[in-house]
Amino acid sequence: VYRQLDEIFAGEYDGFTESQIAEIDPRFSDERRGDKLGMRYPKGESYLDLVTRLEPLVHELLSYEEPLLVVSHQAVLRVLRAYLLHQPRDSCHANAIPQHTVMKITWDGWNFEVQPSPLEARMKSKQWPPPEDQKWTPEDAQAALGQPELDHPSPG
Repeated sequence: VYRQLDEIFAGEYDGFTESQIAEIDPRFSDERRGDKLGMRYPKGESYLDLVTRLEPLVHELLSYEEPLLVVSHQAVLRVLRAYLLHQPRDSCHANAIPQHTVMKITWDGWNFEVQPSPLEARMKSKQWPPPEDQKWTPEDAQAALGQPELDHPSPG
């Protein structure tokens, strides 16, 4: 477990949603919307702080030869994905990272190839959460453990 993979620290607003922050401090919310990369949460971090925090970890991850599984939060995954895909850091905060899905990034020694989860396209197209008749019960999820992910899973 790497502490560097912790979510961006929202300081005084830790635990608040974006809409709650907008209600409490509309000026900060507006300013952050204008400069999400550099705007630091009060007593917290900005995306630039997060980039700095993740840089040593990225270099360590690149030294591994075996497959790695990274489980983290959206802000962290936005920065990691931008770094691995050689995207400019100025736009890393705008990367779309779907929640609750798996994304495979393969490195061949020169380039990184992204292989999105079959569910990622559905999530990006706003078909998430699924309709009520397609939702899984805990029993369905337990039965699916160890099974490959299908493009359109059907409940048991």
